[in-house]
Amino acid sequence: DATCFPQSIGMAATFDEDLYSKVGEVVAEELRAVGVRQVYAPVVNITRDQRWGRGQESYGEDVLLNSRMGVAYVKSLEKGGIVATPKHYVDNYGEGGHDSFASQMSWRALREVYLEPFRACVQEGGARGIMAAYNSVDGVPCSANSRLLKDILKDEWGFKGIVISDYGGVEGVHGSQRMAESIADALAMCLENGLDVQMANTDGSLLQSVKDGKVSQKTLDESVRRVLRIKFELGLFDEPFVDPVKAESIVRSPEHRELAYEAACEAMTLLKNDGRSEVHT
Repeated sequence: DATCFPQSIGMAATFDEDLYSKVGEVVAEELRAVGVRQVYAPVVNITRDQRWGRGQESYGEDVLLNSRMGVAYVKSLEKGGIVATPKHYVDNYGEGGHDSFASQMSWRALREVYLEPFRACVQEGGARGIMAAYNSVDGVPCSANSRLLKDILKDEWGFKGIVISDYGGVEGVHGSQRMAESIADALAMCLENGLDVQMANTDGSLLQSVKDGKVSQKTLDESVRRVLRIKFELGLFDEPFVDPVKAESIVRSPEHRELAYEAACEAMTLLKNDGRSEVHT
């Protein structure tokens, strides 16, 4: 029953950061009211090939627009007590619009175009989550890419939050990308190279991997520390439950629906066919 706002590409068409900030505040308020404390959003992937079927989730092709809209939304979520998780880090669709395809981008293009919205969301927006993409960059899966997750994200940008895999991303390091002999080895590889949380954690191999020395105690402690820090910041150990009666009065309230209507009106984009187009043979 949540209030339904326009898709990200529609909000980008408003070119209105202030309006989008208000949308983010409402989203955060409704999320918190029903007990959700982390969202896997926003999508800040640069979308320049519409054959990729998820363009509506993004803010389009422009680096600056992606960055500004991403920061506006992330700030509102984080201010409202919700962990924002910009995704998919990074360049998760490849040549021809193939989803989760191996990235062939140069590091210069990655730096100047595809990584920039993520940097803005982390350093300016204060995002406490990042979702690693399914694909590989420079031949290394993003979920196990030390250059992306450690060198750039955590060391260079000073990211203190948690890096979570896309759903089944760790399993893909084994099954799709053939970089590990087993899912257990894939998880160990990802954790040692900067991943903090596996989604979904279904194989139960972590304890044995620590005992076998495939995952160091230092790595485990650091990831657990990052997760616990955020849970303490959110107050989950002090107030883990919400009031369902109060939630009913907040979710989809008349004020929130009014803002959704305003956002929908501002997102409308009219295209004009002035009749001047000609076909030349």
